[in-house]
Amino acid sequence: FAGLFDRYLGAVWKDKPADHSIWKRIDSIPDTELWRSHERRKERLITFTRERLKQQLKRRGAPLKALSYADEVLDPEALTIGFARRFATYKRGDLIFRDLERLKKILTDKNCPVQMIIAGKAHPKDVFGKRIIQQIVNFANDAELRNKIIFIEDYDMNTAHYLVQGADIWLNNPIRPQEASGTSGMKAAVNGVLNLSVLDGWWCEGYNGENGWVIGSIENQSGDSAYQDDVDSRSIYEMLEREIIPLYFARNSNGLPRGWINKMKSSMRSLTPAFNTNRMVEEYVRKFYIPSALKHKKMAENNFENAKKSAWRHNNIAENWKNIKIISAEDNMEFEMQKGFKASITVRIYLGNIAPEDVSVQIYIGNIDTNKEITNPVISEMSILSKEGNDYIYNCQPLLNNIGHCAYAIRVLPKYDGEVQYMPEYIIWKGN
Repeated sequence: FAGLFDRYLGAVWKDKPADHSIWKRIDSIPDTELWRSHERRKERLITFTRERLKQQLKRRGAPLKALSYADEVLDPEALTIGFARRFATYKRGDLIFRDLERLKKILTDKNCPVQMIIAGKAHPKDVFGKRIIQQIVNFANDAELRNKIIFIEDYDMNTAHYLVQGADIWLNNPIRPQEASGTSGMKAAVNGVLNLSVLDGWWCEGYNGENGWVIGSIENQSGDSAYQDDVDSRSIYEMLEREIIPLYFARNSNGLPRGWINKMKSSMRSLTPAFNTNRMVEEYVRKFYIPSALKHKKMAENNFENAKKSAWRHNNIAENWKNIKIISAEDNMEFEMQKGFKASITVRIYLGNIAPEDVSVQIYIGNIDTNKEITNPVISEMSILSKEGNDYIYNCQPLLNNIGHCAYAIRVLPKYDGEVQYMPEYIIWKGN
């Protein structure tokens, strides 16, 4: 693929992988070249897998007949699902095996063959993770599935190298919301491998409806883990049966799966520039490292005078935050209001020993759902109108552009050197 990218994207893709304009040129790669390159990589994956399987059988002292069997497993023409990662229990490595008869029907279809290559390791002390691997190996030894499911032992970076390049589908089905990121899926995506994943980790940001598939629904989450496993496993089967397999085997007169290739291009075009280490490091530098360096420089001026003042404010907030009180809130809002209505909200707050410049008083306004929670909020900063005794009077006049039932809440947060700080232990709420 690097050769394809050099020819059709230009060598600059290596230096500027986060440049979206470069990856728009993916469409200029002829479908025939893209597909033939992918087929060669799948053949390499199958050759590698057969050799690793043969080594595994030799270690077990298998007879010569079993070794010759290793040369015949897997089919270069079959839709190939890759699953390779650490076998922590939350990653649900055995989810696709939940309905074994239905899976067998999918894998053994002679007209539309499907196969799986699985690799991974469990932590030495993870008994449940090792048990999942044991179950998968047992499934792979089933007489009907021996040529359809291969488990590669001793998972390493070299194995991953072949899998993220040669698979057609990259399967990822952790328990939501426990996925931290999902970098294996990102590596598969740049290689034109399509993701079939739950909306968790990176896939929440990466999926756009055209560049892969989603398992289950992010809205319908059950507290019953067994029930949720049933729901998600059925979603995998349905996606394979109704969308993925038909699309893969829909070929034109030249044997090309045009719809599948279009999806590969959509995946590479949308995901590669967003999910790469160059972009990540550049974003860290721009958002965090440079601002931190500039802030350090400012704090160090005049023998760290600014740092001392900031530390005093921080300690003062920590000691006195509990004394802040939102006393009352008044507004001009009525039961029925037109879109674009200019609201006026006035709040009385006791700040105690904390200076008003060290707090941010905000209106948090939006639609209210059936759980009485505010959705799609608009946040507006309130301004001080006056001081009455020990209380401060704040006001804000937001425009109401929401349709339906609305509500607002007042919240107070600390502010250091003009920057609002979001710390759960230092947020005061009052609903209305």
